[in-house]
Amino acid sequence: MSTVSTGVLLLLSVLLPALQPCSADGRGTLFRVNSHVEEAWSVQDTGSRLLYHLPAQPVDSSGKPIPAGSSWCLLSAANNLTCSSVQELTITAIKAPVKATNVRIRLLVAAFRIGSGCPSGGASATDVTNAYLGARGHAFLMESCSYGQMVYDKTALKVVEVTAPCDRAFSSCDDNRIADLGMQLLERQLGADVVNSYTHFSFVLPNNNGCNWAGLALVPGQFTWYPANADGIFNLGTVMQEALHNFGLYHGWRNGREYEDLSTSMGLGSSCPSAPELYRLGWATPADTLSGGSLPEGGVYREYRLPATHLTGRANMLRVLPDWLGSGYNKNMYFALRQRAGGDWQLQDEFNNKVNVHVADSSVDNAFTSQDDPKFTIVDTIGAGEARDFTAYRLAVRAGRLRVQHAQPAGLAATSSSVTITAAAAAEGFAFTATASSVAFAPTAEDLSFAATASSVAFATTSQAEPPAAVAQPFTAAPCQEPQPTAAGSEPASS
Repeated sequence: MSTVSTGVLLLLSVLLPALQPCSADGRGTLFRVNSHVEEAWSVQDTGSRLLYHLPAQPVDSSGKPIPAGSSWCLLSAANNLTCSSVQELTITAIKAPVKATNVRIRLLVAAFRIGSGCPSGGASATDVTNAYLGARGHAFLMESCSYGQMVYDKTALKVVEVTAPCDRAFSSCDDNRIADLGMQLLERQLGADVVNSYTHFSFVLPNNNGCNWAGLALVPGQFTWYPANADGIFNLGTVMQEALHNFGLYHGWRNGREYEDLSTSMGLGSSCPSAPELYRLGWATPADTLSGGSLPEGGVYREYRLPATHLTGRANMLRVLPDWLGSGYNKNMYFALRQRAGGDWQLQDEFNNKVNVHVADSSVDNAFTSQDDPKFTIVDTIGAGEARDFTAYRLAVRAGRLRVQHAQPAGLAATSSSVTITAAAAAEGFAFTATASSVAFAPTAEDLSFAATASSVAFATTSQAEPPAAVAQPFTAAPCQEPQPTAAGSEPASS
């Protein structure tokens, strides 16, 4: 058996006529390609960049799944890029999350067309370049959403029209083979040294292809794929999502359904990432992270003023770790004010001028090295003067009116909202009366009630897992492969 000093040893049997074992002649990295219909796994040869399909996610000797981006493998140089089995695996190194701050993306794009035999056109280099560098294009959205933490190198960004032979890879949507062809053609036209100077690579498919998705990406990785249409390379949400998949970000969730968060490009939206996604990427910081230690039960009050997330990445959200739930604590909560402006100029009405509420799996969200999906899930939006009682987390919330900081064109006013955090016992229920800068607390025989004010949002935790039966509930809650969207400007509707 061949070995390496660091990394993962992978012995693979490749689909060749004789079905002989893969030879150990190179190193590679494990990637996830999530189609939402099924989950695919690949390893990429470090030297050649060839991608090899695996039959399943590899596991270590204890049976624990090995996360994407964290393993090194020995691969075969065979032309067939599908491996039929994973025979043995030894993990010796864990990779940290992909760095997503102070990043300058050097992007090289291969815009395919097909030559004689089955001719097909595709996107022009000019149109794709304009999609990135034009007004409010992909580069603008990335820089705006990341607050300048991640940008496309506009000088280096290059789109090359490449003509491929009539190859079954396109009709069968063989993404690995398409990438292999693209890299070969790019090196043939530009030279290996030029190609190797780039950090990321995109492949824009020819018009005639058998793919039923709007985008595909390695998670994490350097490769993305798009069709040459308004749902693919010319869709802001699609390109943002695939680009961020390369940096390890997963899809947004809603009601237990992956991809259904319309407030973010990581779901079905075309706006900036949500608060927990901004936090995970390292682009934004919370005004505070609250838990039982900083938000004890029994009448301790906290007040915060949150800017809209498009204004700044600094202190633009609240992160709540409801560990007062004891063994029932398995979700973190995020509260952030979203508004249609800046990178969020395409934010949908449902989320505009409202505090957006997300939850995340705490075991992943609290672990810096975890490569798993934290399942960032939007659970509610809170408008001006509205109140919510999140009984599952023993947390009550009230929002006031937005405060305008400065004027912009109609519909783009920059705003902020203050947030008052209150922890209180609820044996009988309590009444809260908020002012612009303080909260008054008093026990009462009545149910929980809140008085809305001009500029505050109130939160309260309760000391009991469930309120007494006699207390009414006062509030009601108002690669990743992307399939084709069903509405213009949206991401794929089911994937």
